[in-house]
Amino acid sequence: MKSSGKAAVAGYALLIAAWTLGSAPFSSPDEWAHYLRALGMAHGELIGAPVAYSNPQLDPRQEAWVAQSARSIMVQPGMAPDGYGCNAFHPDVSAACVEKIVPPAAAVSRVVVNGTYQPAAYLLPALFLKAASRPVPALLLARLASALICIALIALAAAALAPSLSPGFHLALTPMALFLAATLNPSGPEVAAALAFTAGMLALARETGGGGRATWAAIAVGGSMLCLSRSLGPLWVLLIAAVWLWWRGLDAAMAAVRSAPRAAAITAALIGAAAVLNRLWEIRYGPKLSFPRTEPALVALRVSVKALGTWLWQMIGVFQYTDSPMPVFAYVLWCAALVALVVCAAWKGSLRDRLALLLAAIIAVATPVLLHAFVLRPIGWAVQGRHVLPVAILLPLLAGEIAAARLSQRLWAAIVAVCAAVQFVGLYADGHRSAVGINGSWLFPLKPEWTPSAGWSIVLLLALSGAGLIVAATFSQTKSWMSPKRNGT
Repeated sequence: MKSSGKAAVAGYALLIAAWTLGSAPFSSPDEWAHYLRALGMAHGELIGAPVAYSNPQLDPRQEAWVAQSARSIMVQPGMAPDGYGCNAFHPDVSAACVEKIVPPAAAVSRVVVNGTYQPAAYLLPALFLKAASRPVPALLLARLASALICIALIALAAAALAPSLSPGFHLALTPMALFLAATLNPSGPEVAAALAFTAGMLALARETGGGGRATWAAIAVGGSMLCLSRSLGPLWVLLIAAVWLWWRGLDAAMAAVRSAPRAAAITAALIGAAAVLNRLWEIRYGPKLSFPRTEPALVALRVSVKALGTWLWQMIGVFQYTDSPMPVFAYVLWCAALVALVVCAAWKGSLRDRLALLLAAIIAVATPVLLHAFVLRPIGWAVQGRHVLPVAILLPLLAGEIAAARLSQRLWAAIVAVCAAVQFVGLYADGHRSAVGINGSWLFPLKPEWTPSAGWSIVLLLALSGAGLIVAATFSQTKSWMSPKRNGT
């Protein structure tokens, strides 16, 4: 990887560090449940004990669904996360309430609502949090472990795409992707793994020699981790691979295998084994209940299509319990940069390129619509942008790969500058919500109601340094930019 690529990865690592330190405790989606899942595994309870589950706040369909994955674990003295996330769903309230929480002094039994989720993403966080004896330090250590996994996957993706990281790479790493990477949630490793897998597949299309070590490593590690992070991982692998085959063709795939048969065999074996483990786990522990639809299919589809704008906003960045948005201009800038890249790729690409872009766009739109209409809506749940982000990032990555050789340096640098600026805006906006609530002063670092343990100055300096590194790396790259070797592009 060239120095510019290393600098960009370092920039993202600093941004993730800022998110890790600056996000209020237990403020990401169901972070308390993911903490309990990791805590149980840390003390030898892979899935916990069966428990009768009831929750009057859920309707009967939701309650029956959650009951399948609910398990009971014993929580060590002083480690229960009771009361944290006290301002969840109250965006006008700061996170100051967490400072008043006193965890139970005795060992207690707690219900883990995600007790049968795929375990792989919790293994390293479980190892790290064993070193702490209080919830907040333990959560910080678990976040750090998850962040290290995601940074390693981002570095793999960058190494595969070396020597140049296209604007599509930066558009794929949305502020939401970094927020998820920095908090305790299997969605973080899932999105980062999708990035590595997709980057490796795209890099494979560039090379006539079957792909180098970084390429195959990104495909193997990214694909395996994608299968093991969450239940739909194997589906994401299949969809991404299908678009790649549509784009490059079966002949290119066979040529890559023939050129590096050992690497291809190991990669296929690892991803295949991970997919099998995923399916075996879901057969044994996954949800079994089904709920008949009570509305016509067209009605469900119409309602789901109307939510596309909400999901797009969430994929770019609506943080905490989807109650911490950025200013509107940040979404407009990100969407404008994405549209500019896709239009440029479609305009200057070949017919095959355009068809591949169209397929990637259809998948990005159809996946949340169908998932919401026919899977989650009958249960009473709703799709969130993070649920489908792993497959949606294929569109900017593919567009960046197609347009890179034909993109002006000014547009290239402008898109990345927009991405870096919005990354900082996203963290600052979320910090505003945690520090003083969404109605508080935007000068919150001067008089916050809640302050992270590292202090707002350190958090914001890390974020600003990370964004600056990404911009500096891009300007360095575009000055000496040469088109990487490609096969047929």
